[in-house]
Amino acid sequence: MEGRQSSLVMSRRLCLRCHIFRGGKVQYWKNEAINLIAAGQELFKDFKDFITQLEAQFGDPSPKATAIGKLKTLQQGSSSVDEYILQFKAKASQTDLGDTVLIEYLKAGLIPCYLNLSIDCQ
Repeated sequence: MEGRQSSLVMSRRLCLRCHIFRGGKVQYWKNEAINLIAAGQELFKDFKDFITQLEAQFGDPSPKATAIGKLKTLQQGSSSVDEYILQFKAKASQTDLGDTVLIEYLKAGLIPCYLNLSIDCQ
């Protein structure tokens, strides 16, 4: 009984969270989930399982390619060099690119006046 009760609580939470989803693939997924829950099926073992399934359904299918695309277009803009490098490192850590390519992307996004400065790359 306790498992069924926690499943009902989880189902209600899912319905409340999914209430904000409208249209497209999300609407279809939400409706299918609600129908299965209404039929008494347990969709998720726990909240972690719910998140795993949600990410599998709607997450980025190619996070490395997305990170590379963001690196290619990342610009320092009005950020300080330190802020730009922190943003760059965060994206670079999501890729498997080599140092040579990363340095080229890093330089491409810097404000030109910083390119002639010596950078300690340790």
